[in-house]
Amino acid sequence: MSTTITPEQRDQIAQAEIGNVLKKVKAGKTLTRAERQLLEDSTEAPVQPKPQKRKGSSPQHVIENRIKEMVTRISSNPSAHRCELHAEFCDKWNCHWATVDRILLRARAYLLEQLRRSKEDFRCESLAFYQSKLTDPEATTSEQLRARQRIDELLGLDAPKQTEISGRDGAALSTAPIVTIIALPDDGSLETPGE
Repeated sequence: MSTTITPEQRDQIAQAEIGNVLKKVKAGKTLTRAERQLLEDSTEAPVQPKPQKRKGSSPQHVIENRIKEMVTRISSNPSAHRCELHAEFCDKWNCHWATVDRILLRARAYLLEQLRRSKEDFRCESLAFYQSKLTDPEATTSEQLRARQRIDELLGLDAPKQTEISGRDGAALSTAPIVTIIALPDDGSLETPGE
């Protein structure tokens, strides 16, 4: 019992097979030798899939600005949850939540590195800040005076301050311990007199 396939049926089968092969091409899958031969024999040219445009990383200055922005954000609210940061920055930066996580990680690393600096580094930074306030033409006189006071304190230019604490009427403080004696009646009762 043999079945014969008419030329119309053979064309329908070929078209269905070509359709399946074209789906594989669109999906980016590798074709077998038979599938490639089928495409070469067909009169239809296979549809080439559009190459996906890979999102490249942002320029370094953009990343650094985002890290600074994240440092400011987590410094102002250290208890902010990751989900809050994702909601805020994914839309703002038009990026994936994993990108926000990477920037958050770098911002926290930056803050930890700031803690490892020496006391001398912090003093130099403070001195530079206060000197900029002194020379700032838009700074008020009170701000400039306060900056000058902070520089004097920072460099130890103020005279030592001595504070004395005295007792009642200016007398010296008593360092003797205070002893309270409670007398119990001979009968052992704890009644207070007058009851």
